[in-house]
Amino acid sequence: LNGVAWQRNEHGNMFVTTDGHRLTALDNGLGSDGDPISVIIPKGAVAWLVAHSKTNTDVVIRGMEASFVCGSTVLTAKLIDSTYPDWRRILPSFEGDPFLAVTVKRERLMEAVVRVCIDNEYMAVKLHGIDGQLWVERKSAKAKAFADWPTNGADKHPGFNATYLRSTLIGNGPMRIVQ
Repeated sequence: LNGVAWQRNEHGNMFVTTDGHRLTALDNGLGSDGDPISVIIPKGAVAWLVAHSKTNTDVVIRGMEASFVCGSTVLTAKLIDSTYPDWRRILPSFEGDPFLAVTVKRERLMEAVVRVCIDNEYMAVKLHGIDGQLWVERKSAKAKAFADWPTNGADKHPGFNATYLRSTLIGNGPMRIVQ
């Protein structure tokens, strides 16, 4: 899967990508102006956009082509002619909604992951709520990540590969974990 799926419908814009091990889904929170869209933007075009779009980017979809206008520069890319896998089916649902959102201080979660994986970074870790707080746990260790955990999410226990989770945590500012 070498691209980013862009799906726009009456609920908004969703961007989804995966490398076969990790899946990232982003709802940009903007409205859904225009017709519904379901396209796959190639990886090369996405890399170019990340490197060159410092401001708003206008997007024009015509058939199997997308044009991205960044200031005075225009990139036209051929869209991937395929259907993106139904990624929502692999996510567990929570009361009919596949997302359970928890806002976490990145550095606190990173500290907790490092603490439980101090002797082996390739371990699987489990996140779960205890008394309204987020805990990171593996079979032989447990650490608190100092985050509020919704009490209605107490039965959710997402598991992660610790290496992938740590690579996601590299960066600045708060993060939002969405299961």
